[in-house]
Amino acid sequence: MGQLGALKDDDDSRQARLTLMSQLTALLVLKPAEVESVKKKIYEDSPAHQAATLIGALANAETPQAQGALAGLAADSVVDGEKRAMALGLLRLAKEPSAQATETAQRLMDEDGDLGNTAKLAVGNMAAGLARAGDDRGNDLVDTLIARYNAATSIEERALLIDACGGTSSEAPDGLDAAISHREASSAAS
Repeated sequence: MGQLGALKDDDDSRQARLTLMSQLTALLVLKPAEVESVKKKIYEDSPAHQAATLIGALANAETPQAQGALAGLAADSVVDGEKRAMALGLLRLAKEPSAQATETAQRLMDEDGDLGNTAKLAVGNMAAGLARAGDDRGNDLVDTLIARYNAATSIEERALLIDACGGTSSEAPDGLDAAISHREASSAAS
């Protein structure tokens, strides 16, 4: 990780950042205990390009420890908002998200702004990953998104939740169609 401080935030250093990210990913897979030192470095006041390299390595590792670190970063209000959103945004790409990852994303759906919006999309991505893995938790996440759609009061929020449900599974559109039909019927009756 000593190389991290030498990295610059310019196009010429892009390949060096990607190489370091790959090396750190391998380290985190082989030595999961190193997750703590990476997490500590992210908590330090590191520049965004350095934090992105470290957060990317955690995301690529996909170990339970790495997912836990990303979930912890995303949930911690002490962490800079950009780093929180980055951690959550990359955590949502996990092939098989951990229980901690899905619980964190669900809790963060109540946050305002980009973090809450990212969390809603993350829940949709996580539902898809779990469905591909044959994990029934994916259905629960879809149900959460549909319930939020039913409770949404703005067009923007409903559109975001439709986006979140869009790629979750073959069952999501049916549930979403039912929710939309119910909402339309309720509106017409009023």
